[in-house]
Amino acid sequence: MLLTLVHNITLLIALSVIWGPILTLRKNYPNTYRVFSGLLFGLSAIAAMSTPLVFEEGIIYDGRSVVIALSGLYGGGVASLIASLIAGSYRIILGGPGVYAGVASVIVSALSGLVVRRIFKNEPTTIPLYGIVLFAVITHVLVLLCQLLLPWPRGITVIATIGIQYLIVLSSGLCAIALIFKTIENRTLALQNLQASADLLHDVLSVNPSVVFSMDPSTKTITWISPNVEVVLGYKQDDIINTPLNTYIHKDDVLFYDKMFEEPGDNNFISVECRIITLYQTVVWGDIKIRVIRDEKGKIAALFGSISDITQRKKVEHELKESEERYRTIFKNSKAVMLIIDPDTGDIVDANEAAVEFYGWSRKELQSMQIQQINTLTPEEIKARMEEARACKRVYFEFKHRRKDGNIRDVDVYSSAITIKGKQYLFSIIHDVTAKRQAEEALKKSEELFRLIFQNAPMGIYAFDENGVITACNDNFVKIIGSFREALIGLNTLKLPDERVVDAVNKCLQGIQSEYNGWYKSVTADKITPARALFSPLIVENKIVGGLAIVEDMTYQLEAEAQKEKLEEQLRQAQKLEAIGRLVGGIAHDFNNILSIISGYAELIKIKIEKDNPIYSDLEEISNATKRSAEIVRQLLTFSRQQKVNPIRVNPNYIIMSNEKMLAAMVGENVKVQLELADDVYDIWIDTTTFVQILTNLASNSRDAIKDVGNIKIITKNRYLDEEFCTMHPGCKPGDYAMIQFIDDGSGMDKETLERLFEPFFTTKEVGKGTGLGLSTVYGIVKQFNGFINVYSEPGKGTVVNIFFPKYVEQLPEVQLSGHVRDNGRTEDRGIGISKNKILVVEDDLIILDMIKKMLLLLDQEVDAFSDPLEMLQVAENYKNNIDILITDIVMPQMNGIELFNRLKLIIPDMKVIFISGYSDDSYRELMNDSKPSVFLQKPFTIDDLRDALLKLDQSSEQ
Repeated sequence: MLLTLVHNITLLIALSVIWGPILTLRKNYPNTYRVFSGLLFGLSAIAAMSTPLVFEEGIIYDGRSVVIALSGLYGGGVASLIASLIAGSYRIILGGPGVYAGVASVIVSALSGLVVRRIFKNEPTTIPLYGIVLFAVITHVLVLLCQLLLPWPRGITVIATIGIQYLIVLSSGLCAIALIFKTIENRTLALQNLQASADLLHDVLSVNPSVVFSMDPSTKTITWISPNVEVVLGYKQDDIINTPLNTYIHKDDVLFYDKMFEEPGDNNFISVECRIITLYQTVVWGDIKIRVIRDEKGKIAALFGSISDITQRKKVEHELKESEERYRTIFKNSKAVMLIIDPDTGDIVDANEAAVEFYGWSRKELQSMQIQQINTLTPEEIKARMEEARACKRVYFEFKHRRKDGNIRDVDVYSSAITIKGKQYLFSIIHDVTAKRQAEEALKKSEELFRLIFQNAPMGIYAFDENGVITACNDNFVKIIGSFREALIGLNTLKLPDERVVDAVNKCLQGIQSEYNGWYKSVTADKITPARALFSPLIVENKIVGGLAIVEDMTYQLEAEAQKEKLEEQLRQAQKLEAIGRLVGGIAHDFNNILSIISGYAELIKIKIEKDNPIYSDLEEISNATKRSAEIVRQLLTFSRQQKVNPIRVNPNYIIMSNEKMLAAMVGENVKVQLELADDVYDIWIDTTTFVQILTNLASNSRDAIKDVGNIKIITKNRYLDEEFCTMHPGCKPGDYAMIQFIDDGSGMDKETLERLFEPFFTTKEVGKGTGLGLSTVYGIVKQFNGFINVYSEPGKGTVVNIFFPKYVEQLPEVQLSGHVRDNGRTEDRGIGISKNKILVVEDDLIILDMIKKMLLLLDQEVDAFSDPLEMLQVAENYKNNIDILITDIVMPQMNGIELFNRLKLIIPDMKVIFISGYSDDSYRELMNDSKPSVFLQKPFTIDDLRDALLKLDQSSEQ
């Protein structure tokens, strides 16, 4: 049995020799190699199964497991598959009870070989010996286990009977054949690699531009030369071998060639550049390099060399030399400033004549300088810029360069890296662009100025091209149109629905300045604007390229014109009221004179008769009538701001709240008075009595305007009136004001009534129900205290009266006239307490003069009377130190009473004075300020008033 298995293994070893030639196909014919390998292993398996060990009928054992395992290990997947199919098929043909075990052993052997091949990454020649042993043993252990597929218990019998011998013989055989295969494959691979190297060397030498050769050291003849000599020189290998190389050297260069061998040098390397004659009798430049090989004794044993065709290089070198000379001339004589700079240090290596002329230093000085001495940047910045130029990241720079005279110039620098003798430098061309920069800066400023003018012009501006399409516009134009820029840019103005605009644009594009004026309806926004536009053509090189439009929003102008008309109307109204005021003041003065005569003579008559006289009551009625008339005159004087007042600092809320009940009672139960008073309202400077008069007059008018049930609202608040408000309301000055607002929901007023509202004696009430002096009095009071009043009203919508009084800042000066006449403290006895005085009376009205004289005589005074102040002055010396009191009218034709008193004071220093006038003393405060001691009497006055004035002067003398 053992001999049968050994014979089987021997047969397989003999057959494995055939695998060597097949292996040579693997490199160039891989698919053929795989098929032939599979067939070889498959047929070897059949050969093994042809001489089997027959254990029983149909149960055989042979070396097919060795063959199939090797097919997987060395043949690979395809070869293993083919071999397994052949061996398995043949085993099935043999039949018998061992078919399943036999086919299984084929499969297991193939898989075992493939697994090991994969483990060693398809490189079976790298498997170590122990690996092969383990592979052989494991493979046949698995094959023995396949015997368990035999009918039971034959498998156990087989394993027990021949298992050990089978395992030893076939495992040993597998190891031996695997080693043989490994050796064959290594040898085949080595031969293939050697042949590949030889082929590669041949290919390299064939395409190498250098001819390689070996030379006899004694005869200097060529012993071997590379095949590419035919390509380089035209000669065949056989033509050159065994001939001296100098045979092919140009006769003029033979000496240089022969001299090369005289001194090989320390490194045993010699070379020469010379001309070589080709087969075609042409000349090429060759670079001959020879390596000297010495023996142990130092003698030359061999010479190996190469010949390189350097004809092209020589040509390039010649051209380069010419080019360098040419460019040296260009560099030197160029009008452009040129520098060569060492980027490592910044040293100026070279500079041309233009650089010398531009910088002012000599060429030698420049070559001793660094670029850092010229460039105004910091050394770090200069280094960074040079690195950028060296790396070709940037070739253009804008610098400022310093010249020898200290002048700084703007320059454009074009810099690039160049290599000179193996070292890298920077070649820079410098352009002086100072004038260009200045022009650019001027242009930039001009453009910026134009842009600022364009954008910030107080009018709208837009530009359009030759087709009428808007190309640019400023913010004011966008605002005027009421649109947005994106909608306007690109808008074709020749296609607008407004034909007037289209006509103006067409004229402009024809070179004619044109104008548009009217209400423009925007097509890009829902807005209609009164606008005026001026169109002017834009002409470049005698060609119209578009136009420019300047647009003015006429809204403000129209509003201003309307406001101007309104202000003119207000001014006319104010002037009208001022004129009426002056007229009323003059009338009141004259009326006071008349009332003085009436009341004075009535008083004189009453003195002369008893109270039980029937006409005494008539005289009382006359006196009462004069008092009522005097009250009307005071109202007229209030309107004309000539009424005597006593202003103080007061808060308007205090006065309003103090009189709330009085106002409520006055307007009646059907009208409700509401107060909305601001806690922080400013204090004002006013006479409290006149302020109450304002409230009562306004409340009375509101009550009359409310037909049935209604409301009156009084509001106080602080307001600042600015320049714009004051411009629209003549008579008002900018500043802080306390505003008193009087609102009613009465019948209101029409425009005609509002225009005449403050005129004296104008009334809308029925005859006998009003004097028409109420609102004129209010107007006079407000103006007297530097305030401002305006009224808003519409028929059926009530009335709003706004009164503004200036915020109190400091107490206004108040002239305290000595001896002001008061109504209180009178003495019924007209003669008691009055000293007898020498009194001089001057009054231009003879009737009043006579009345005063009679009153003084009744008061037991000594009197001299004059109707002309100039006449009186002519005889003034006669009264020197003989006059105690002067009684004079203030307003007289030739000279006012105050001036008369001052002139008499020079003659009669101790003289006192009583001033009389139909106007209030407020009109003369400043004039009377130095006239002391003095008393003021306002016409009309009674004998009691005159007595009190005399008593006042007496009391001032005692003090």
